[in-house]
Amino acid sequence: MIRREAGLLPAGYGKGRSGHLVSDWVELFAPLVAGLPSSVRAPSYLILDSLPFRLRRARSGMGASGLAFTIYAALGQEPDGSKRLLALEAFPGIATSQGLSHWQSFLSSLQGRLSGDPLSIVSDRETPLLKALSQIWPSAKTGDLLQAISSGNPQASRGGGQAAPGPILWYCHHHLKGSIRNLLTKAGIQLPDPLLADLEQAFSTSADWTAYKAQMRARRPYKRFRKATGWLSRQERIIDWQVQNQRFYPASVGALEAYLARLRSHFDDRRGRLLNRERTNRLLLLMLMEENGEADERAYAKAIRQELLQNGGRARPSRQIEDRHGPSLR
Repeated sequence: MIRREAGLLPAGYGKGRSGHLVSDWVELFAPLVAGLPSSVRAPSYLILDSLPFRLRRARSGMGASGLAFTIYAALGQEPDGSKRLLALEAFPGIATSQGLSHWQSFLSSLQGRLSGDPLSIVSDRETPLLKALSQIWPSAKTGDLLQAISSGNPQASRGGGQAAPGPILWYCHHHLKGSIRNLLTKAGIQLPDPLLADLEQAFSTSADWTAYKAQMRARRPYKRFRKATGWLSRQERIIDWQVQNQRFYPASVGALEAYLARLRSHFDDRRGRLLNRERTNRLLLLMLMEENGEADERAYAKAIRQELLQNGGRARPSRQIEDRHGPSLR
């Protein structure tokens, strides 16, 4: 669609510089045809995740991680299963320590557009994300803590019309199982050991989870295994509550990961050429509208024609967002 709409530029535009035609179109016209509403109702469930893009270390100069940039994403989901992408934003991946400031910026901008709070916020247990959430949504707490605060099931409190203390901070079950799996592997446990073989089933019901915990604690507590049982003791109340209440909420970030998988397929081959942050974010805005079913070629053409007519048939000057002091997405 972008390539077709680029044909609306004045005759001769881009002559001798066709390699930049699409990037110039994105710079000039994406702000005209795509935009986020200044205020939207908070979704019932807010799902957060990120998508890192890495380059080969030898070519990237990115240090040990080779991290070039990361796309931060937010998805809204409703009880009827309907979904809507709320935000996509790229940040440079200079160092993992910057993850906190990037999440803070992303979440602050997102919260500023939401009217009200979601019922739950689903994420992995990435430390920078959790720290940012505690600052942007200080009322968000894990289900076991909210239950203690409200002296009852938060879901039941909402159903009864009472004000809830805040959004439920829900840890993705897929990532929780991954943490357990990694700890067990480091402890020397391998398949077909039941602790690994039964892990997927363990999160199905409260009875399954109780049986799995008993199985883990029945093992001889040798030194390497104590890390796994120690982790379980620290997270037990959270997981107990989530397994018991998972019928009420999305249990993982899987719905958002489906969108991010499509983003990766679009960007993987060109990740080394995405150097300008503002231009990349304008492109992401177009992709967000496409994913939400809001991309309208005729509406795009109308907006672009109006812009050109108002300027005597000429496009505004391009290359106004060029990086002056090195790539802004590195």
